[in-house]
Amino acid sequence: MAAVDVRSMVIVGGGLNGLATLFHGLRLGATRPLLLERFQVGHDRASSHGPSRIARSTYPHVGYVRLMRATFAEEWPRLERAAEEPLLFRSSGVFFGPPNGPIDAYAKAVADAGVEVDRLDLRTARAMFPMLRFGECDFALHDRTAALIASARVLRALERVSRAGGAEIQSGTRVLAIDPTHDPIRIETDRGEIFAERVVVTAGPWMSELAPALAPRLFVARQNLAYFELEGSREEFRVGRFPVFARIGAGENDFYYGLPEFDHPGVKVARHVTTARDDDPETPSGTFDEDALEDLRAFAIREFVPAVRGLAGADTCMYTCTATEDFVLAPHPANPRLVFGSACSGHAFKFGPMIGRILAELALWGDCRLPEYQALRTEFSWVGPPSPADCAFQPRGVV
Repeated sequence: MAAVDVRSMVIVGGGLNGLATLFHGLRLGATRPLLLERFQVGHDRASSHGPSRIARSTYPHVGYVRLMRATFAEEWPRLERAAEEPLLFRSSGVFFGPPNGPIDAYAKAVADAGVEVDRLDLRTARAMFPMLRFGECDFALHDRTAALIASARVLRALERVSRAGGAEIQSGTRVLAIDPTHDPIRIETDRGEIFAERVVVTAGPWMSELAPALAPRLFVARQNLAYFELEGSREEFRVGRFPVFARIGAGENDFYYGLPEFDHPGVKVARHVTTARDDDPETPSGTFDEDALEDLRAFAIREFVPAVRGLAGADTCMYTCTATEDFVLAPHPANPRLVFGSACSGHAFKFGPMIGRILAELALWGDCRLPEYQALRTEFSWVGPPSPADCAFQPRGVV
């Protein structure tokens, strides 16, 4: 009988978190790790595509503030060194909202954590950020740690560095089932069986198909985003001139954010929506909600001082959410060599290099001793204990 080829580590899902886990798995000693991706790296069916994201320390939870401080200090520099190119572009960040709303929790958390975020009165905020009106606000938070993430470049860098380090990335491969009761773990794909000592699943909106026990905790929400051309010189709207920002309201889904022009014409504007449930990840990409795009246009007209000249583009992405917007970064309770990274609720990209480290350490070492992870461990948990059916992993569909 021919010997079975057993991989030291297999990662299911090639978005940011999967690629970052591959990067750290190599760094921590995994030999010939394999990443399986249903589509192609950088595809537009899930949540990792697009040219830019926001990095910030401003959060309403002191644990996330501290995790981001560690990510800024350790993991983004590590990735930029490996990539030999800049991936974070420092940009003033400004965060604001109506009085007595959630913005107060953000102000308290950053003050408690002692990060470089200043509270500005409105006169100062408008002088520093003349492109924004700051309507219905008492103050603003100036996040001096903030940056624009060159997100498409990040994915390309992680893929390039990982391949150069000996990893294999197998695109166009559907994972049909995972059996953690088998030793080594057995992965069934549409191209045959694969065996692995350790498996990390970062399958985005398809996570519930491979982890039925997580299905009650997860839901998918399609997001709509737009790029607007504003009146004035384009130089005024580039990184270093135009800030990253968020207006954090008190109502449901009343969270709008934006970024400077970067690798795509126009200023990016989006609404952070985390209550739209049961959206189908199989819906073709680019299926825009025209009402949502009109809502974004109305926000831009209301909040920007420069006039909106026109729409320069639109896109969609899929959030995989939990009700609390916390992550799931935890081993399966029936087999700690099977680890899940999911439910990033639309705010994980800034943590991506750190999430990859956490997932790789959980898979390879059985735990992550990073103090900031330990402090958030109850939020970053699996649901359990599992039933026997949860261990069989016969999904309703495919990943």
